[in-house]
Amino acid sequence: MNSFIWISSYPRSGNTWLRFIILDLIFNKKNKSSYANEYVPDIHKLTSDGKYVHPKYLIFDKEILFKNQIFIKNHFLYSEKFRDNTSKIIYILRNPLDVLTSLLNFYLVSESKKNNFKWKISNGG
Repeated sequence: MNSFIWISSYPRSGNTWLRFIILDLIFNKKNKSSYANEYVPDIHKLTSDGKYVHPKYLIFDKEILFKNQIFIKNHFLYSEKFRDNTSKIIYILRNPLDVLTSLLNFYLVSESKKNNFKWKISNGG
């Protein structure tokens, strides 16, 4: 039976960056988003109805196996429900202020709103 290597992080913390490193080092694939989604699937996008299904019930293409292990991206905290069939967990931590900045940039917040927000944070309010 296959086991899973979970790549977990809070959104905007470097999960995709690590997936590209895995693609290059382990699967010898060039950095393309389509490869990242194929070789290190996102647990949140594995089902079309958006409901969680434990990966042990899913069927994966043999090409994405690495020594009978499957890398899976997720944004969950560790839970005992992941213990079965889990071989490793890679948990990415990033400074929360950097995550916040990344989220602000991702959602295209205007510069004036960003500056106002940073001013409120730095002045405690």
